[in-house]
Amino acid sequence: MDSNWIIFGIIADSFGRKPTYIACFLSQGIGLIIFANVTSDRAWLLPFFYAFYVFGHGAYVVLFMTMTADYFGSARFSTLRGLTMMSQMPFGVIFPIIAGFMFDRTGTYQDIF
Repeated sequence: MDSNWIIFGIIADSFGRKPTYIACFLSQGIGLIIFANVTSDRAWLLPFFYAFYVFGHGAYVVLFMTMTADYFGSARFSTLRGLTMMSQMPFGVIFPIIAGFMFDRTGTYQDIF
């Protein structure tokens, strides 16, 4: 068993699922802002990106299942997860292409992030 499941489960049980969920998205956002500012001469920012983004993503992976069941019940869990994943897929395909296009035009990923 992955230790993230245990650690983030304990954090969510201690502080509540909703505040932990909010903290995970804030942490991911901070991590992405840091990553957008990483250049070859600012590679020292990478450990900060990893610290923020890994916490946020790890918490999200654990909590998205429980939040869906909390709000909509376990009877419709699979249907809701299928619909949300289906609606996220086009964005997961198109945004890397848009990001590459933006980099080609501006020379940086900062604007797209």
